[in-house]
Formats: sequence, C-alpha cells, structure tokens
Amino acid sequence: MRDRKTGRRLLQVVLAPLSDSSGLAWRLVALFLGINALVAVNATLHPPSVGYDAPEHLAYMATLSELRLPTPEDSAEFFSPPLSYVVPALVMRVTGMGILAAGRVAQALNVLLSLVLTWMLLQTCLLLSPTVRLRMGVLLCLGMVPVYYKTMAFVRPEPYVALFAVATLQLALRVFALREDKLRDKLLLGLALGLAVLSRQWGIFLVPAVVMLAGMVMIRDQRARWRHARALAVALAVSLVTAGWFFVHLDARYGSLTAFNRSGVAGFSFANQPTSFYLGSGDPFLFTHPVRPAFSNQALPIFYTETWGDYWCYFTVAGHVPSTGEWVSGLPFRFAFEPRRVPDGLTTNRFRIAPYLGRVNLVSLLPTTFLLLAFSLGIPAMVQTLRSRDTSPTQAATLLAFLIVAVSAVGYSWFLIQYPELDKGDTIKATYMLHVFPCLALLGGLLLERVRREKPKYYLLTVVLLAAVWAHNLPACITRYTLPGVG
Repeated sequence: MRDRKTGRRLLQVVLAPLSDSSGLAWRLVALFLGINALVAVNATLHPPSVGYDAPEHLAYMATLSELRLPTPEDSAEFFSPPLSYVVPALVMRVTGMGILAAGRVAQALNVLLSLVLTWMLLQTCLLLSPTVRLRMGVLLCLGMVPVYYKTMAFVRPEPYVALFAVATLQLALRVFALREDKLRDKLLLGLALGLAVLSRQWGIFLVPAVVMLAGMVMIRDQRARWRHARALAVALAVSLVTAGWFFVHLDARYGSLTAFNRSGVAGFSFANQPTSFYLGSGDPFLFTHPVRPAFSNQALPIFYTETWGDYWCYFTVAGHVPSTGEWVSGLPFRFAFEPRRVPDGLTTNRFRIAPYLGRVNLVSLLPTTFLLLAFSLGIPAMVQTLRSRDTSPTQAATLLAFLIVAVSAVGYSWFLIQYPELDKGDTIKATYMLHVFPCLALLGGLLLERVRREKPKYYLLTVVLLAAVWAHNLPACITRYTLPGVG
C-alpha cells in the first residue's frame, strides 16, 4: 500500500510540469515529446565519430576506461573535466565494447539529458506561474534553435553544462527568491554548480552569476542578509569540493589551473584579434552561402551561423567517400565555393544545402531579435532588485537568466581574444555556449507572457511568426550524416 502511494506521488511529481488544473496539457506534452523525439532521432542517426574534436573526445573515454585521466599524448582534450565521459568509459570497461559503441552510449545519454533538461525547465516555469502558456512559450523558444539538436547529437560535454545550468537556475530561485530555507536546496545548488564545472570549464560562468544574484538580493533584503550569505557560502563550498580536485590535478601535473591544448597570447588585449573579428559582417555570404571558409575569423557571423546553421560542416553539411565508405566533415570543406573545387571521390550536399542555410540565416533574424529583446528584460529586473526589498520569483528568474547569459558572453569573449585563431577562428562555436540557450528560452517565454498581458493583439502574431520560422528551419535541425548519397 505504501509503495503504491509512493509511486502515485512520484508520478504526480513527474507529470506536474506537463499538466494544468484539469490534467495533462496535451499540446504541451506533444511539444515536449516532439523536441526530445527530434533529439533522439539525431542521436540515433548521427555517427559518433563526426563532431567537433570527436576523435579526441572518444579517445578521452577510452583512456578513462583504463581508470586514469588522459595526458596530452592520449587526447587533446586532456584539460577537460571528466564527468561527461564517466558513464561511457565505465560501460566500455565493464562490457569490453569498442570506442564507437561507447560513443553511442554517450549519444543515448544526451537524449536522457535533454529529457531531464526540458522537464526541469518546465518545472522552473511552475515556480513562476501555473499557466501552460508560459511553459509552451519557453519550449517554443528552445526548440526553434538548431544548435540545441546539433550539440545533443555530438559526443561532447556541453549538454551536461546546459542541464546543470537549468538546475542551478531553479535551485538558486528556491534559495534566494522563494525563501525556502532548506539545507537540501543549498547543498543541491552547490552540487549543481560543481557538476557544471566538472563537466566543462564553461560551467565556471554560472558561479559569478549566482554570486551576483545573491549579492543584489542581500543588498536590499537586510532582514535575510545573513541567511542568504550562509546559503551562498554553503553552495560555494560544496561546488569547490565537487570540482576543485580536478583543477588541483591540472595545476600539479601541468603547472596551471587553466591548462589548455593551445597557447594563448602573453597578455589580454583587444589588439590580439584583428578588426574583422569584431566588425566582420559576413557580407556577401551570410544569407547566400554561410559555410566555411566564408567568414574567416569573423565572430558574429560565425556564431550566428553556428546557432542557426552549420558553418563548420559537421551536421547538415555532409560529405562521403563512396570508395571507402568514410564520412567527411569539418576541415576538408575549406575548398572554395565552386563545385569544381570539390576533391575527387568526395560526394557532398554542400552546394545544394548552402542556399537553404542562407535562407535560414535570413528568416532567423526574427527569432534572434526576439531573443535579444527578451535578454534585455534582465536590465529592468536588475534595477528592480536593487531598488525593492522583496524580490519576486519572476524577477529573480529573469535576473539570473540574464546574468548567466551576460557573464557567459563576457567570459567567452575573453577566451576568444586570449586564444586567437587568426587563420580560421575555429574556436567560435555556439555549441560551446549551449547552456545560455535554455536561459534565453526562459526569458523568451517570459517576454511572450508580457506581450500577451500588455499587447494581446500582438501575442498570437508573435507566436505564429516564431512557429513559422521553426517550421522553415526544421531541416536545419536534422543531421545529414545518415545516408551515403549526400552528393
């Protein structure tokens, strides 16, 4: 009897983010399942050997299966924290499966990560409002971004960072906005921060965002200042214990907490990058042929195209060598823009799909503008937090999502300037910042709700336009590394 009650209670918890007052919200369920089904299709079809630095990530798994961390000789990803590789490595060790099969395990885990991430995002929405419209809007704003599906199809650590970013967002709300003074939430917040950092160094960007949120809340809420300070101290201590050991390892073995597989310049300077890095517009190829090497080391055109398309040629731009059965991706696509420059023996869809990807970039100006407007909501939320004694959950969620995106943008920009790749700019990838897209989706959903309340006649139009762009861009969300006949 007790087991039945426990099971029923657990089922209610699981279904709550997908339900309204009358039961399951079937349109929301359909959207939730549709997004994750697309993730599953890509993870099933996409070869684990194709992706940014895929051989190095697979080599990391193989080394970890020997119960040791990799060296530079084992994998160029030796500097990466190990969390995302642990389960595939253990499966590899226990079963004796090959490295590509272990890569399939990693891709299957990405499907699970996506399910949990989207569920937690909906659960976070419930802390702000019971309305299904908010949750629908948030899923729409996440599901329409192709880089989400692309990254979830790759063998990479960034899906883990994205998951723990959403967990951090929800737990920080509970601790600093909902005033739930529970030790469990403080410990879990620290664990989420630590696991994000232990997944990939990008997770470090979550820490200052949480510290800034806590600081702003403490400035105005003098009554609970020490309670918030203790909560922050507990969370930071747990995160340090969770992830700190790996950076001690890097410092002890390689002489630096920030060991990396390439050398940065001697000092930070905006002059490390040329003017084209900052001001390059992608003209004339941004809306016609947005495929490498069209925008050599131009930050915004490459990042924009990587968000909505496949500039680096690892997902929708595919190549195949029929004589060997080998998939071709990435670097070999440096040839010029005429079909006659294609190497002998290579079939590719590049010249058929490039005009479509140009149209994707063009129509995606609409959702990009919308998400930037949503991001700007964080500025008044910051002002309100600093002025008012009480911080509402919606205000805190808006502010923290804004801070995560802003801190990540600043930190990632520092990385690009400190480690310039002047000949190609191959460190400019939206995948690296996957964790900001759930935050932008939350901000987008909140903006849609604001439009519905304040400008109701524009609400349906906005939703229809965003959905239409998603429908147009749907082919950009599906891998082409599926069938040999890609020419």
